[in-house]
Amino acid sequence: MTIEFPKGKAVFDLLEGKWLPQKRVTVLLPAGGVKLWAVLPTKPQALAVKVTDGSLKPGGSVTLDLRQKGAPPLTCYRVEFQDSGKKPLNGLGTNLLVRNGSGKVTLTLPYNLPAGSRIVITDILSGQTASIQVSADRS
Repeated sequence: MTIEFPKGKAVFDLLEGKWLPQKRVTVLLPAGGVKLWAVLPTKPQALAVKVTDGSLKPGGSVTLDLRQKGAPPLTCYRVEFQDSGKKPLNGLGTNLLVRNGSGKVTLTLPYNLPAGSRIVITDILSGQTASIQVSADRS
């Protein structure tokens, strides 16, 4: 099967996690196979994260302001904690539905976060990520 995407659009392969360089794709799908693409007006700019309230200390609470220029009218950000080895910490992630590339999220940071932990935000439709380091100070 050959799929031709609209000219002038940015196309992101959600399952492969990469932008398509060409606008025409030939796909061979096995029985039960799935492909999933986001066809966006333009490729969004980098995701920016800023602390607006609280602190990035284990046991505390923090509010993050998330902004992404050129984002589609509606997108989803995956917000998760990762250890120093970039492994997600189970049970601590959430999804955030965002309009026009702007949103806020308030997180409670577990007191027992491993040293070197980070909060990582991923735009599901473009694969772009931003991260912010959690302080090692527990006082």
